[in-house]
Parts: sequence; C-alpha cells; structure tokens
Amino acid sequence: MASRNLAERTRREYSNDLKGFFAFLGDPLHIHTLDGIRREHLEAYLALLDRRGFTGNTRRRKVATLRSFFLFAEEASLLTANPARKLVPPEREHLQPRVLTEGEYKRLQLAVAHEPRDAAVIEVLLQTGVRLSELAALKVPDIELPLKITKDEGNIGSIRVMGKGRKERTVTLNWKGCKAVKAYLRVRPETDDPRLFITKFGEPAGPRAIQHVVHKYLSQAGIPHASVHTLRHTLPPIW
Repeated sequence: MASRNLAERTRREYSNDLKGFFAFLGDPLHIHTLDGIRREHLEAYLALLDRRGFTGNTRRRKVATLRSFFLFAEEASLLTANPARKLVPPEREHLQPRVLTEGEYKRLQLAVAHEPRDAAVIEVLLQTGVRLSELAALKVPDIELPLKITKDEGNIGSIRVMGKGRKERTVTLNWKGCKAVKAYLRVRPETDDPRLFITKFGEPAGPRAIQHVVHKYLSQAGIPHASVHTLRHTLPPIW
C-alpha cells in the first residue's frame, strides 16, 4: 500500500476488508491457508454481505480489494491459482442522493448562524461539495479570498484541495462560502497548526469532529435522514 501511495483512508478500508474476509474464512469455513481458498468461498462471502445489508457499491469495493490482494499473492508466488481472477462484482448501484430542500437549507443556516467556525464548515460543504476528509485537511494557505466579498459575478474565491489518489485540484468558492470563511478567520484561535478548522482545545478538527458538528446542527434544525453527504450533494447556488 505504501508503494502505491494510497491515501490513509484507502489503506484503512483495504485492511478492514481483508480482516473481515479472513475472519469469514476462519469461522465458519476453517480455512487457514491461501491455497485452500476457492472462488466459491469468495462468492459465499459476498452473499453473506448481501444478507447483512451491505450495499452493492460497498461489495464492489470489497471485490476490488480481494482482486488486488490475490493478484499480489499470485505474483509473489504465495498461491498456485488465483481464486479472484474470475470473481464477478455486484452491479453498480445508481441511487439518487438525498439533498436539502430550500427550507431545510435556510433552517440549517439559521441554526448555525452564531457559530462562525461551524457556519464556515457547513457553508463550505454546501457551496463546494468537497469530501469530508478533504474539508478536514484544508489549511489556511489553501484558501484564497477576494479583497472585497460581493455578490458580483466573477467575484469569487477558491480552495486548494488534496483529493483521491493524492490529486490536487482547485475548487471555486462563491461569495457565501467566502463570507463564512472570512468571518471564521477573524475569530480562529491562534495556533501553530496550519489546518483551517480548529477545535476549542486548539487542535485540528478531524473528520469525525466535523461529522459531529454537522449532525448536531442538522438535529437542531429538525432535518431528518441527512448527513455530511447530503450537504455535499445539495450545492444550492441559487438560494
């Protein structure tokens, strides 16, 4: 995983996928060697995940993990035959993501209006659609704000994001996002850490802390069945 320069989250998912699979092999199958694994064992594992309610997209990721692992084992001469070579992944699911209505969006803004940091967190998610991990990794130097923030077309800012596959990209930040970030920067705690979002203890706010913030205000605003992903997919530039 290190040689492929995989992101930390990808490494965790890969490791967890393999741990789950090997736990299944040990109980109930009592298989403890790679050469004892057959394609039907992999298919039985995927069927078990289906019965447990794992989405098709999650099971597709686990198939990719298994294929990658067994290809590595085959190339390292750790087994004589690759059981994942002809493993068929589940069909990809195309589900419409939940988005906020205009009323929900405005209630959420009101709920967070008096907390500059949390308002900036929510507004950046809403106005850019960046991933949770990308938001947590933002640093102050990654932010570019216009000298004067107005609603005029072309008067925009930007954020520099490190995305999947360690690929850097620049995302436009409209006037609402710029206004929220500027208000937060005025009261941001003094700290040596360059991360944009800082906790009350002076530490960087990680993905779990940001997720907690979002859930807190969704609850206060009376918005059910919503999450960070809901904000990411809303993107309400016309409101």
